[in-house]
Amino acid sequence: MKQLIKTSVLAFAFAGLFSIQSMGQAKMGHINAAILVQLMPETKDADKSLQDFQGTLQAQLKVLTTEYQNKAADYEKNQATFSDAQKQAKVKDITDLENRIQKFQQDAQSQLGDKRDQLMQPIFDKARNAIQDVAKENSFKYIFDTSKGDLLVFPESDDILPIVKKKLNITAPTPSATGTAPTK
Repeated sequence: MKQLIKTSVLAFAFAGLFSIQSMGQAKMGHINAAILVQLMPETKDADKSLQDFQGTLQAQLKVLTTEYQNKAADYEKNQATFSDAQKQAKVKDITDLENRIQKFQQDAQSQLGDKRDQLMQPIFDKARNAIQDVAKENSFKYIFDTSKGDLLVFPESDDILPIVKKKLNITAPTPSATGTAPTK
């Protein structure tokens, strides 16, 4: 029985050693996916659409805010002439409008986030597919995303950003990871 256990342990140890050695021979690469997405022309279009949508929401908020300001100013100016019932009705109307503005702001934030996700998801998918294609075409087994900053230490690997840029026909210079001087 002890011999069987020793043999099993040795077999697992050799299998583990083989796995580690084969992983060490695997071709590895890295890419800053955030820079890739930033360079994709679709991102500029998505940003423009998002800004337009945000402008529409801001215009709607401005209408509500102007209405609120007008009602509040009217109340301040004429409150001495209002009966108690009129004052209560006006205060309730102004309070209801304040609540509508707050709800609109919350809904607008949510809508803006949903719109951002809707516009950016196809771009993220296209980038991910290009990275996967480049990995297959160039026999990479592992690709690390350096934009996430999760990996502090990793073995030497190839930067595949230039290859993915070529695959996506992106000619724009690559900014540095810190966002300063562009590099090619």
